[in-house]
Amino acid sequence: ADAPKDIPDDFVPVFRMVAASDTHVITLGDTGCRRITKMMQQAYALSDADADYNKVDAVVVSGDLTDDGTLTSYAAYAATFNSALRDETQLISLVAVSSHDGSTYGKQASLDVFKQCALLKRFPVIHASCREYKIQDFSFVVDYQMQFESEEPSH
Repeated sequence: ADAPKDIPDDFVPVFRMVAASDTHVITLGDTGCRRITKMMQQAYALSDADADYNKVDAVVVSGDLTDDGTLTSYAAYAATFNSALRDETQLISLVAVSSHDGSTYGKQASLDVFKQCALLKRFPVIHASCREYKIQDFSFVVDYQMQFESEEPSH
């Protein structure tokens, strides 16, 4: 396909992002983990093939990161991304505590569990989505603009 006329032929993108949702990780190596790994392999293959800009700058995962919101599930999610991401790629996780991410412990407790996760040592920013609206039996999660930043890991 031809590029739009208002974009110069020598245009080089300065930002590349992958968006995903509903990874539903339960245990390390499960279907959700395998899909995350494959998604990142494909994203890096596409970016590596681009001679002009070969980075993936960010990955945004919006909601239902895990299937049950337990520490074990979040740890599997974290371990999978920690091994799948290159150093230049930032992970932004949007936790849907009104859905699967909060199904075991409830909203605030699930946020506390997620904050304990080793993921925050490398990827410190998360947003917590705490309200859910139903429209024709479809769930829409609304971000309450709650933001947490991890402390530096203690040695």
